[in-house]
Amino acid sequence: MRRHLFKRYDFVHSNDEMYKANKLTHNIQRARVFALFFIGYEVWLCMVSFVSMCCNNYSPGVLMTNVCAYLVMLIMCVSFLYIFRRKSETYTRNMRVVRKYETVVWFYMLACMMWGTLISLIHHAHRSSLLILVICLFCCCCTYLTRASSRLLLLAIPSAFFILLLPVVQKDEAIVVSNLISFSMYAPIAFVLGQLVFNMYCGYHESQQQLIKSKTLLELETAHSQTINSKLTEANRMLSKLLSIDELTGISNRRGLTSFLDVTLDNCSKDSVKLSVMMIDVDFFKAYNDSYGHLSGDDVLKGIAKELSNAASGSNNFVARYGGEEFIYVSFGTDEKEIYAVAETLRRRVQGLKIPHKFSTVSQFVSISLGGFCANVANIYDVEVCIEKADKALYMAKKNGRNCFCYYR
Repeated sequence: MRRHLFKRYDFVHSNDEMYKANKLTHNIQRARVFALFFIGYEVWLCMVSFVSMCCNNYSPGVLMTNVCAYLVMLIMCVSFLYIFRRKSETYTRNMRVVRKYETVVWFYMLACMMWGTLISLIHHAHRSSLLILVICLFCCCCTYLTRASSRLLLLAIPSAFFILLLPVVQKDEAIVVSNLISFSMYAPIAFVLGQLVFNMYCGYHESQQQLIKSKTLLELETAHSQTINSKLTEANRMLSKLLSIDELTGISNRRGLTSFLDVTLDNCSKDSVKLSVMMIDVDFFKAYNDSYGHLSGDDVLKGIAKELSNAASGSNNFVARYGGEEFIYVSFGTDEKEIYAVAETLRRRVQGLKIPHKFSTVSQFVSISLGGFCANVANIYDVEVCIEKADKALYMAKKNGRNCFCYYR
C-alpha cells in the first residue's frame, strides 16, 4: 500500500521541464475552479450569517467578524483570478517564471488553509465546528498537485496553528479533545486523497509522454515507410520500363507494345477506334549479318529503330521491335489512305540511311519491306487480328520483290 501510494515516477524526480510546466498549467486551471467555488461559497456563508443574525443566533459583533473574514477570502480569490487571468502559456515561458508562479499557487493554497483554520477558531468562540476547516483541507489537498513533502508542509503549518490555538479559544476541554481527535482523522485522510490525486496525474502525464513518443516514432516510421515505398515505386517503374525496352535498339519491345495498346484502349471513350498496323522487316538481313558480321548487323538494327521511332511522333503512334529484324508500327486514328503515306515515309527514311548492302538484290543500300492493315478495334483481340493480317501483308510484300509496302485486303 505504501509503495503504491508513494510510487516514484522517474520524470517527477528528474529536471523534466515539460513536466513542471504542465503541472503548473494544471495547478492554475484547478486553482481557478477552486477560487470560483470559494467565491460562491463565501457568498453563501454571508447569506447564512445574515439569516442567523435575523434569527438571533448571531450577535452583530460576531456577524461583522464573520463577514470581514469572508470578505478577506473573497479578496484572496479575486486577486488570485486577477493574477492568473492570462493564458497558461504566459506562466510557462521559462523555468524561472514557472518556479515563480508555482510558489504563488502554493502560497495561495496555504492562505486558503490558514483562512479555514482561523474561521474554525473564530467559530469555536461561540460554537464548536470543524466544517470550514475540513472543507479547506480536502479542497486544497485534492486541488493542488504537488509532491508528498510539499503537501505535508502545506498541511503542517495550519494544523500546528489549529492545535496550538484551539485550547485558547475553546475553554471546554471535552470539546477540545473531541475536535483534536476528529482533526487527527481528517488531516491524514486529506493528505492521502491528495497523494492519490497526484499519483493519478503523474500516471496520466507519463502515459501522455509515452503516447507522444509513440506518436513521434510512428510518424518517423511512417515517413520512413513512405520514403521506402516511394523508392520501391520508382524502382518498380524503372524495372517495368527496363522490361518494356529492347536492350539492343533502345525502343520498346513487345511487352511495351502490349502496355501501350492496353492503356490506349482503356482510355478510349468510344466503343471502337480506328487502328493501323504495319509489320516491318529488314530485307536480306541474314545475308547482311553473314557478310558484314553481327556487330554491323546490330548497328543496322539500331539505326533503323532510331529512324522509325523518330517518324512515330505523337501520342497515338508507337514503334516497337517485334523480334529479330522485325519491327511493328501502330497508329490510332489513321485510316487506309494515310497508312500508304506513312509506309512510304518509313521506307524512304530507312533507304536514306544509305547503309551499303552489296548482297541485297533489290537495292545497293539496306531497305525494308512493309505490310499493313486498318480496322476498327474495341479490345486486344481485335488488335491481334490486325497484327496477323498485317503480317500476311508483309509476306506479300516480300513475295512481290521486297523494298515495298503491301496492304492486306
